[in-house]
Amino acid sequence: MKRLLRRIWDLSPHATDLLVELIRRHRKYVAISFLASFLSALMEGTTLALLALALESLSNAEVSRAGQAAASVSESIGLGRDGVFIALVAAAVVSQVLHSGLAFVSDVANGSLQAKVEQSVRIRIFDRFLDFSYGEVRKHKVGQLSSHMDQVNFLGMALNRMHEVVAQVLMLGVYTLLLFWLSWQATLISTAAMVLLSLVMRVLVRRVRSAAHGYKNSVVRVTEQAIE
Repeated sequence: MKRLLRRIWDLSPHATDLLVELIRRHRKYVAISFLASFLSALMEGTTLALLALALESLSNAEVSRAGQAAASVSESIGLGRDGVFIALVAAAVVSQVLHSGLAFVSDVANGSLQAKVEQSVRIRIFDRFLDFSYGEVRKHKVGQLSSHMDQVNFLGMALNRMHEVVAQVLMLGVYTLLLFWLSWQATLISTAAMVLLSLVMRVLVRRVRSAAHGYKNSVVRVTEQAIE
């Protein structure tokens, strides 16, 4: 995990160790955010699967096993083709509402985690400043001391990006399984296209990372100069 953080977000070893320590301390929010993201991704996949079954129930083409199971259930409770379609669409709407609600819960948990981490780091930095002797304070410029507080925001941004990456990976996994259920041939073609796209994205990510690193350094310099 530490290696992944340093590689993706270009964090220093000390900042990475501190971030991992605080994540472990507030693991309750991490667990809630991850579980809600996982269930939200499942609800999104369920919505698409139900809509696919609803369209399948209206067509005269060959019915899949899931469609046959839905038809058997509808026959047992006395629903016709129109009734099955309405029931599946209604279930898809409920599933989509649950997806949105769980995504909101995940965002709230991640926001709470981000606030807790930033608060803990700011308190640590402030306590460290209070422990400085007069001689140690004179060794540092005021802008350098203030920039430490400002750079706490980058830890919060790293947490937010981590949350987004996890949510997108979970959603991608659900989409892949759903696509494989619909057509394994299309899954293979999509996988090959994604591999090619990832190779292109690696170059773009490196450039973006380099630009972000330069932006961070420029923000620190401007802050120091403004305070000085």
